[in-house]
Parts: sequence; C-alpha cells; structure tokens
Amino acid sequence: MIIATLARNKLGFINGEVPRPAEKSLFFSAWSPCNFMVISGTRNALSKEIAESELIEKFEQAIGTMIFQIQKELFSISQGTEIVSSYYTRIKRIWDELKAFQAFPECSCGSAKALTEYLEDQKLFQIFMQ
Repeated sequence: MIIATLARNKLGFINGEVPRPAEKSLFFSAWSPCNFMVISGTRNALSKEIAESELIEKFEQAIGTMIFQIQKELFSISQGTEIVSSYYTRIKRIWDELKAFQAFPECSCGSAKALTEYLEDQKLFQIFMQ
C-alpha cells in the first residue's frame, strides 16, 4: 500500500505532510480529489488483505477440524470380526483421506523419505495392534 502511495506521490496525505487546507481555500478543490483517491486506495487494499487473511484463517480452521475428525475415526476403528482384507481396505481409505489433508512438502535432504517410512511403520503397527 505504501509503495502504491509513493508511486502516485501521495504519501504526504497519509503521513500528514500534506495538511488539509481550509474548505474555502483555492487549494481545497485540488486537495480533495487526491485525498479521496488515497482513502479509496487504502480501504480497497486493507479490505482485500483483511478478506484474504480471514479466508485463510477460516480455511485453516476447517482443515484442522477435518483432520481431527479423520484422526478420531482412525483411532476408534477396530477389526472386530471383520476379515483382514476388509479391515485393511477400510483403514486404508481413512489413511488416504488423512494424507490428502496432510501433504508434506518436497525436500532434497532425504528427511521426507525418512518421515514417510516412519509413518508407514506406524500404520503397520496400527493394523497389528487392533
């Protein structure tokens, strides 16, 4: 926002270097449209930033809620009298759903591979512990 104001040579309207002239002054008619332009630009920039940050915040909250529900389902599942292949299919569907919400970023250091192997081991333990 400040860069755009600088580019339009209007920073003085924001920082107070360009004071508001008296309404009866000859300068008021030139000052007023510039002031309205700065106000409008400021409101638009802030509204866009606020809307984007609110949207991101709500999206992250929704993702967190979904992950919680999936984890809750995952930890409450048990094989019971179900055959192994059916149980595995059901638990794999939940793992895949969880993976869609918790993707890891690509990396070249090898940590992602080690983490993926660890998580796969955890899945195996989960199957055997049920």
